[in-house]
Amino acid sequence: MSKPKEIIEVTFEDLTHDARGVCKIDGYPVFVKHALKGEKALIEITKKYKSYGLGRLIRLKELSPFRKDPICEHFATCGGCNLMHMDYQTQLDFKTFKTQSTLKKLGSIETEITPTIGMQNPLYYRNKATFHFDQLDGKIYAGYYREGTHRVVDIHRCHTLPKIFSEILLELKSIAEEGIVDVHALATPNGGLKRAIIRQSLSSKEILITLITHQKQSLKVNRINERLTKKFPLIMGIIHNVNSKAFGLGAKSDLIYGVDQIKETIGGMHYSINHRSFFQVNAIQAETMLEEIARKADLTGDETIIDAYAGVGHIGLSLASRVQRVIAIETVKKAVQEGLKAARYNHIDNIEFVEADAKDAIRELPSVDLLIVDPPRKGLHGEFIKSVLEKNIPKMIYVSCNVATLARDLNLLQAGGYVVEETTPLDMFPQTSHIESITRLTRSVSH
Repeated sequence: MSKPKEIIEVTFEDLTHDARGVCKIDGYPVFVKHALKGEKALIEITKKYKSYGLGRLIRLKELSPFRKDPICEHFATCGGCNLMHMDYQTQLDFKTFKTQSTLKKLGSIETEITPTIGMQNPLYYRNKATFHFDQLDGKIYAGYYREGTHRVVDIHRCHTLPKIFSEILLELKSIAEEGIVDVHALATPNGGLKRAIIRQSLSSKEILITLITHQKQSLKVNRINERLTKKFPLIMGIIHNVNSKAFGLGAKSDLIYGVDQIKETIGGMHYSINHRSFFQVNAIQAETMLEEIARKADLTGDETIIDAYAGVGHIGLSLASRVQRVIAIETVKKAVQEGLKAARYNHIDNIEFVEADAKDAIRELPSVDLLIVDPPRKGLHGEFIKSVLEKNIPKMIYVSCNVATLARDLNLLQAGGYVVEETTPLDMFPQTSHIESITRLTRSVSH
């Protein structure tokens, strides 16, 4: 086994779930970012653990034919995109293979895995971004956190975002450098600007900006508004939020310009989005996801369906015109309120929102024809699965953002009498190793 910091030549023979290259040194696996299967390289081992090590690329000696030059100048330092060194078809093939291998390895699931549904343009797709600000040694930094740290990487252009996002970020940085707004310093906190959240509607192109300060302070509102809205007339509203925590929004928000609303249309449904709204980050693929759910549902028009872990009810609302009744279950009060608002806005009267934990509500609801679940990364609660098995619901669609917990849950559902018929990975976040998927299950007649 080599010593730490020793440089050694290796050949990569596989990829991890997060697309790190896997090589072995005397049988000891070492994982290296930005390496591809089949490549030969010089690496330096940076960390050793009992069962594996971490390394970094020093120099590539033989390149994979599937390697491409990342379009982004920040790729090596930002950490937001970890697949940009792969050509796009290889990214999709990687996600298909990882879905299949994970379901088989962790869940003993043998089912058809259809090819990952990609995007026509796998760049500039995000409709929301959170940028961080910091001040160090008199210099202002604005961008994303470096992977695994709270150190801000200065971003000039992010290629997963529309160009206007980067332009707004640079304007905010310029405003800060001119002293129009103070910037919070992580090392020596002063209560100033620490984050900016930008949202843009895909359909209307309208923009909302939320400026988050560490403490309550008076912003030079007129000068900020004038600078931003003159240069970016698509801005509908600017909000000031106060939050001393590292992430998220604080309880107190003040509207300092315009209206706290932009309009969006997805799956034929119209939505009014504010700065706190729960909403899909990739509206283009959200449309594709709804189409794939409808295809897998194979509806006749007479069904009653449950949309569990519903959020604002995107899925249930998109299917409401094709069924008799939709029951949407969601535990977050704000999401339920937005779902009800969207139903009224779209004149849908056959959807009912139940504000409750899905594992509790499912027991009390009537038996239905189709159950759709879209849980968080931790997957389905064991009690929820138990209730589903007791209800003998004939069809189920599982929308997942974590293939590992999907494998676990499908294993339990399969053991309880469901047949896992088909899983379709969906590339919701191109250039990253994130895998979204949609699985169709049917209840076995023998149970």
